[in-house]
Amino acid sequence: MKQNIIIGGAWPYANSSLHLGHIAGLISGDVLARYYRLKGDNVLYVSGSDTHGTPITERARKEGVNPKEIASKYHEEFSETFKKLNFSYDLYSKTYDPYHEEKVKELFLNLYKNGYIYEKIEEQAYCEKCQKFLQDRDIKLICPECGEETKGDQCDNCLHVPTTEELLEGKCIVCGSKLIKRNNKVLYLKLSAFQKEIEEKHLLDDSKAVFEEVGGSSFTTAQLCKDIWASEKTFAWQIHKSLYDAARDLDMNTELGEIARLAQRCQKDQNFRILSYNYDDFLEQYLAFLDVKCCSIFTTKVRYSNGRDSADFYGMNGQPNQSLRLYHVHGFLPKVTTRDQLDMLHMRSICLTEADYNMLYNQPYSWPIASQLSFFRENTCLFIGCSLSDPNIRRLLEITAYNPPKHYAIFAMTYKSTDALGYTTTKQLTSKDRLQIENHFYRIGINILWVKDYSEIPAWLHDLNQVIV
Repeated sequence: MKQNIIIGGAWPYANSSLHLGHIAGLISGDVLARYYRLKGDNVLYVSGSDTHGTPITERARKEGVNPKEIASKYHEEFSETFKKLNFSYDLYSKTYDPYHEEKVKELFLNLYKNGYIYEKIEEQAYCEKCQKFLQDRDIKLICPECGEETKGDQCDNCLHVPTTEELLEGKCIVCGSKLIKRNNKVLYLKLSAFQKEIEEKHLLDDSKAVFEEVGGSSFTTAQLCKDIWASEKTFAWQIHKSLYDAARDLDMNTELGEIARLAQRCQKDQNFRILSYNYDDFLEQYLAFLDVKCCSIFTTKVRYSNGRDSADFYGMNGQPNQSLRLYHVHGFLPKVTTRDQLDMLHMRSICLTEADYNMLYNQPYSWPIASQLSFFRENTCLFIGCSLSDPNIRRLLEITAYNPPKHYAIFAMTYKSTDALGYTTTKQLTSKDRLQIENHFYRIGINILWVKDYSEIPAWLHDLNQVIV
């Protein structure tokens, strides 16, 4: 039976030309559309240019033209680009199309009339000369952390996110005037109105398989709930709870315990570094237990869960701190006692949703990408418990691959298999399977180290620690 399939591609801002990152993020939709059409399904593949974004206004202001001129120019350019690349859109439109505007107004008014949108009076930054309220990115200020001039959304130099009070010390980016506080009516979507139905229908519950796979945490729920929680801090606190509420006591006979021992043995080697794809500070706790000093690019003013102050990533002279360096490339959310102790820099560092990953890995000059490329290119790496099926990590490995390979990854010879009735059994990889896996990873610069199953990794690391002089 034919299925009705609708595929909605992301809408790029019409403020500058498309680049390879845009195409990389959009082409998957075209692949899906072609796939379902070949299957004989009814497919509607739609997208368009976002012609109402703030970046368009900024571009127009710099060029001294009307924002609609910028939007129209780049929308036409986008349409032509997608046509040349043979994207198979059934409709590629724009947000200032009359039909689009009418439908958005209709949807908004329906929400408003049904009580799903509410008004709230809040103090916001206001420019008297320009006679308008300013968004964070419309404000320039001296960063209170590093002293550099920056925009109000985030410091490009040290990544500090200014508080509301700090923003009011800034100036209007257009005219340079000092800002004042003024009450403004803000509209909010009443997400709490949908909470009961969501809970009753279990729409955000983790499946049993996901629950077991992530060790009892609720990352899937947290990801889907990002727009449900009342604030950014509430969302981050849910992630924090999933990380730390059911945490076990330190056990040096685990993977983390043995990795900490490995770091203890190698801490005098300035080339020894740790790159982590985890958000938590569990490894830091193990290192502190062994009195191994470490610093992270995300721990400039944060206390670890043992109460000790962390070392700065950079010392007083601007040179890297000589402690063991630890990079949390997908974000860092160290353990704190209360919700109010969460740091904005940490909250905004978390890379959890698909949109977060797309934004991170489409910025080739960001420090998380640069640090991974540096690790893979300059070091011999041992991958422990890392998902090498992640296409973003694999792409970076392919870029830096050596022949013969110089990296190593620990893999188990067994895997879990679930049958049609839901029963899970442990199966053994055949010799042919293992050879195919080895050949596959050889091409991206990795040698496979086999263990019987993943429970043997701590013992394997323990043996490694014994032979390090």
